[in-house]
Amino acid sequence: MEQELSFSERREAEEKRLRNALKGLSKEKLKVVDKFIVDASFKMVQLQDLHKVIEEEGVIEEYQNGANQTGRKVSSYVQVYNALDKSYQSQIKILLDALPKEEKKKVESDGFDAFVSKRG
Repeated sequence: MEQELSFSERREAEEKRLRNALKGLSKEKLKVVDKFIVDASFKMVQLQDLHKVIEEEGVIEEYQNGANQTGRKVSSYVQVYNALDKSYQSQIKILLDALPKEEKKKVESDGFDAFVSKRG
């Protein structure tokens, strides 16, 4: 039976994964974005845990306010998940934007465009 990793172990693994993905950054840039890496890793593990709860409990919950008011509403877990996901996506965008821009490789001509130009 596979033992589940602790929250800290999963967060550390996510930090390692993000740092590996950002290995193209200079040491200076890495220092600047370090807090984003730590926060994004924390949020990713939180999102994973919330995802499990939402799968088990569903997206709608029953509520009761006092003796006479009852109903159904979007789960509190879904609301927290959505807010956390939005923040996580924002941090990941910042990290991706910090990466050096890849130069587009010039595609070598196969001669088709020149052939068409000559015939036209």
